[in-house]
Amino acid sequence: MKRNLVCLLVVIYSSSIYPQIKQLTFGNNDEFNPSLSRNVSFAQFEWLAYERQTQDSSFIVVKKFLRTTDSWDSSEIIISKSNKNEIQKYPEVCCKRNYSIVGWQKKYQGKWNIFYSKYSFADSQWSPPIQLTNDTLNNVNVRIQSIYPDSQFIFTWQNKKIIRYNVYPVRTIGIKDTIAISNYDSIEYDLGTDGAYFGSVIFTIKGASNKYGAVVRDFNFYPKDSLYAYDTLQLNLSLRNPKFLQYYTPNKKIVFETPRLIDSLNDLYIYNIRSPFIIPSQPFKITNSDNSHYNARVFFFPIITSQTNQSATDVTPYNCLAVYQASKNITSSSNRDSSLVRITNSFTTDTIQSPGFNRNPIIGSFIVSGERNNGIYTLVVWESNRTGYTHLYSKKSLVGIVDEVPSSEKIVHSFILLQNYPNPFNSSSIIKYQIPVNSYVTLKVYDVLGKEVATLVNEIKTAGSYTVKFSAKGGSASGGDAGLLNSGMYFYTIKAGAYKSTRKMLLMK
Repeated sequence: MKRNLVCLLVVIYSSSIYPQIKQLTFGNNDEFNPSLSRNVSFAQFEWLAYERQTQDSSFIVVKKFLRTTDSWDSSEIIISKSNKNEIQKYPEVCCKRNYSIVGWQKKYQGKWNIFYSKYSFADSQWSPPIQLTNDTLNNVNVRIQSIYPDSQFIFTWQNKKIIRYNVYPVRTIGIKDTIAISNYDSIEYDLGTDGAYFGSVIFTIKGASNKYGAVVRDFNFYPKDSLYAYDTLQLNLSLRNPKFLQYYTPNKKIVFETPRLIDSLNDLYIYNIRSPFIIPSQPFKITNSDNSHYNARVFFFPIITSQTNQSATDVTPYNCLAVYQASKNITSSSNRDSSLVRITNSFTTDTIQSPGFNRNPIIGSFIVSGERNNGIYTLVVWESNRTGYTHLYSKKSLVGIVDEVPSSEKIVHSFILLQNYPNPFNSSSIIKYQIPVNSYVTLKVYDVLGKEVATLVNEIKTAGSYTVKFSAKGGSASGGDAGLLNSGMYFYTIKAGAYKSTRKMLLMK
């Protein structure tokens, strides 16, 4: 019997489908230090926060990207305004479902402190600025991550040689919860959390011969604050400016820069932080051009790639989109063409996306396109000085296409279990498989502990290709309900005769 064979093709690239670069801010003033919310919970919009400096005032401003229309809202909201003597800098914005929060540094009463403003979908407005700390800071960026439950966030900041944290809603102003105490005066650090009870900080330390390493410290913040033993990354590279990739990935991934030994230019690497019981992986170099590369941000999208035929959690380099600055002379501000923003995911060549004097590129979370339902893209925002003023620019960079490509009519010759689509998914996902002979087929879904959460197929099937829908509510293919599933990694396994195959999928809410 002849049947139509449907193949799943995934192409990972930065495409001309979204070639446009959009200017987001205008006027005779300067905007700096953009921050994107990196919302992984499929909210209706994503926030951009940035600072605006005029001759006599300092502002913290937010702007909304509407997922429903794939467009930026033309309006902007001023969160906080102060005079030049109380300068406001380095905003950080974070979203989770119905809540958002932005934090920033402000020179208040002669010393640096952290303020924040909160937003709820029910109120549809940002609160007046609220003071979080009464510390004297080192003018170091605040970090914010969302945690459980929906309305909770965790702040980290650095006070001299101590990294501190607080949970919103705050317990008291200026609480002295300490994540890591370091004898090293490092100003490079980053925060990551699992979205529930655990987090990690990574910061650099200076060793012999001016070579820098990194320390990772894990901690939990509910029900009792606890600091775990730290681990020092042992690499034969000088590690600078480490940043966590999106934290839900297994074996926490980081991106960092390291100077070359010969010409002192910086290269960028991706590295998997593994437990002490697993053989360390080798760092993967993602830059190759004769430039210095720095200020990298990386987006990790766990979807199958046609290049590797493996799930993205098993592949370090080819399931990431990196944005960074590139320059042969990073100290020169007079050469407008010496600083470039680059976007790449092939990691064999650097793709120049923005000419001019550019810096501070940031990257958002993935968005399923409304223009092409099978397109997955992410927002990239950066600073660019093209008119004598520094303004913000944005590009929607396509990172994945999943197309069903019908082949010519043919007989199914082999057992195949295809990667689910979409992946990651929110409410439901499609799983496809094919069998070359009549077989008794079982298709089941398991959580990371090996517990069965759904039976999708459990019957004799004739030879051919099949499609099954898996719901985040769990249950069987016939509509049974096993209860609402939590966000996280799941495995689906098919057994058909002697054939058995397992793939991974990621549920994100």
